[in-house]
Amino acid sequence: MRAYLLPVLVAAGLGLATPLAAQQPATPAAAEAPRPAVGARGWDHGDYGRLVFDLAPGVDAAPRLDGTTLNVTFDRPVRLDPAQAMRRLSRIATDATLSADGLSLAITLAGPAALKAERYEDKLVLDLRPGPAPAAPKPESSKPERPKPAPVKPEAPVPQPAKPAPAPVPPAAAPEPVKPEPVRPEPVKPEPVKPEAAKPEPAPPKPVPTPVTPAPVSPAPAAARYPEGPTVPVTRRRGPSGAEIEMAFAAPVAAAVFGRGDSLWFVFDGPGGGASAALADALEGLGQVTVLDVPGGSGFRLAGRPLPPQVSNDGDKWRFLFADEARPPVRPLVASPRADEAGHMRLVADAPGARAPIDLTDPDMGGRLTVVPVAQGGAGVVVGGRLPDLEMLPTVQGIAFLPLADGITARVEGDQVVIGRDGAGLTMSD
Repeated sequence: MRAYLLPVLVAAGLGLATPLAAQQPATPAAAEAPRPAVGARGWDHGDYGRLVFDLAPGVDAAPRLDGTTLNVTFDRPVRLDPAQAMRRLSRIATDATLSADGLSLAITLAGPAALKAERYEDKLVLDLRPGPAPAAPKPESSKPERPKPAPVKPEAPVPQPAKPAPAPVPPAAAPEPVKPEPVRPEPVKPEPVKPEAAKPEPAPPKPVPTPVTPAPVSPAPAAARYPEGPTVPVTRRRGPSGAEIEMAFAAPVAAAVFGRGDSLWFVFDGPGGGASAALADALEGLGQVTVLDVPGGSGFRLAGRPLPPQVSNDGDKWRFLFADEARPPVRPLVASPRADEAGHMRLVADAPGARAPIDLTDPDMGGRLTVVPVAQGGAGVVVGGRLPDLEMLPTVQGIAFLPLADGITARVEGDQVVIGRDGAGLTMSD
């Protein structure tokens, strides 16, 4: 409760109080609304750098390149992590600063660059290609122009008195024509032709070797970055809360989707789901598609996308909804410790539709991963965990873990996935 004072004036000796002015309570300032979060992710593609902004609903942005400074202006104050934007752009840019009011992001480039901006739904994609600075416009001449003389108006003619017409002059006699004398041409004496001395014929010129200009090497097309092989049709559409990617396989396959580091892993136990130019085009602005070698199956990795998608399937079609917030799997899988008949401890998960485990190698963080694809869409491990013998990864589809000791295996027994150690049990605590 605030107390407001009423100033008074006390008359000397009279004991009277006269109010000077009734002080009105101040209206409290309205609390600042929370700023929407804008994600920023960058990649170095070799000959150019790419910066992607994940704009929050109702937020718009406009890029402008001023020399070696890239300014991105937002139409309202936002929250943004400049360090995340610069994480993989150290060769292209040197610094990024968000203004205190959250309305402008200034990125200092390492040198001159060309800017290409594209807007795809809620993504702002900026490509920065290093190159020579654009030619500066020629300065205009600073010499003052000479003043042009003012046009001189002709004076009006002064009327003069008329003069009497002169007397007619008789025409003069026409002169007689002069007859030209005929010109006699002088005979032209031909000069005797002196025989020239016989000159030796010049030697034929030696052949000059033609320089061989190497044919320009055109950059490899996007499809050349990915291995040849069967690929499935990929479509992209706008879903109710984000971009939805659909992959239509020729036959039903099982899948596993999980995150490790800053990459998402997509693993299928059938062909056709590998990295391709069509897949990279469909995932434009969501991350960088890289090749993933899956023995007996197919798959790819999506770098730079920390939030996993919501996964569902319908027959031979798999759908991945990329929203602005992570969502847990709709069919949670729980790996619980259980002892076998010999008393060895294992981890057992009820996973209908589980397929044979696949061993993969992480090219970035190292280590061998064991992945169990599951045919039932939306079945994933909600909470991961770490034991002395293995690290269970959280997934949005399927099961994945990192063995930390020798002899750690996984096998499918009916509708269950059993993780244990050959000839012994798992160590459940240190």
